[in-house]
Amino acid sequence: MDKSLDAVRASILIGCLFVIPGCVTWSSYPPLKMTDRIANPSNEPMPTLMTRAIRFAYFHYGSGEEDFAINLPEGVPSEIYTRVIRKLEIGHPMTDPNETAYHVLEIRIRGVEAEVDLLYPRQGSIYEMVTLSFRRRLVEGWTVLTSRLRRVHVDRPQPNYVPPAPNVLPNPNRPSEAE
Repeated sequence: MDKSLDAVRASILIGCLFVIPGCVTWSSYPPLKMTDRIANPSNEPMPTLMTRAIRFAYFHYGSGEEDFAINLPEGVPSEIYTRVIRKLEIGHPMTDPNETAYHVLEIRIRGVEAEVDLLYPRQGSIYEMVTLSFRRRLVEGWTVLTSRLRRVHVDRPQPNYVPPAPNVLPNPNRPSEAE
């Protein structure tokens, strides 16, 4: 009986080793052709990775400015800007192309590993690019494993922030179309 119970346990363990990795996230944003249907910047862990990347760059490489703008990839909704800024407890969405900003360029998630490409400001309006490699750990969550500075010229992106549409309430003094 003990041998059959051990065999069942071993089968479950082996099954988990093959099934669980098949269910992990594999996406990129901005989306690649092969991931465009599953790439949604609102889905976790994308907002968390954007937040952790900006925080890491701010404390390790940044210019030390107290207030700065955040520029997320094109197509990221305003709610994600709000979520990222709330988690950072500093910053605001980039609306002026001349603002000092941290620019998240691309996010690549491959299971429990991820990379974020980011432009960050240095002293004197100079920007540098860094690729941060993350790994998801059971207790700590997404942690930075490595950072690779890129010595390439990258033009500063234009602001991608699109403010939320105002809530339009019906005017009670205006006749409705049904009347």
